[in-house]
Amino acid sequence: MLERLEDILRVSHAKWDCELIEFGGESNHVHVLFEAIPSIDLVIASK
Repeated sequence: MLERLEDILRVSHAKWDCELIEFGGESNHVHVLFEAIPSIDLVIASK
């Protein structure tokens, strides 16, 4: 499941010109580190 979520995040972040730098997690939470340009609304980029 975590692999699938990572794939989804990479695709969605690419649409917003963001780079997924690090991804990891457990069965009950995830950690996401990404880089975005300053003009990106973080609420949109994190969806």
